[in-house]
Amino acid sequence: MKESIIEDLLGSKWKIRVLRKIIEEKEVNISNLVKETSSNFKKVEQYVKLLNELEIIREKRLGKIRLIIVNEKSPIFSNLERMFRMIEGKYSS
Repeated sequence: MKESIIEDLLGSKWKIRVLRKIIEEKEVNISNLVKETSSNFKKVEQYVKLLNELEIIREKRLGKIRLIIVNEKSPIFSNLERMFRMIEGKYSS
């Protein structure tokens, strides 16, 4: 049975780190995203594909550089951003 989209989106610590970084930066190079989140390139690449399919992000290529850019018009992005801000604001000291 296929896992739910929420599990696919938020189902592990590394996915949450990647999503948090994308939300914070708004535009990030995929290679830097992998380094800054201590994640595996192939896994991040697959996750970016899912985010793109859900229209949370879009990709832009500049030669060999792949930029991940948030889709600020996406209601999913808006709600994820709000959720991160609420939770991190409540629990940060």
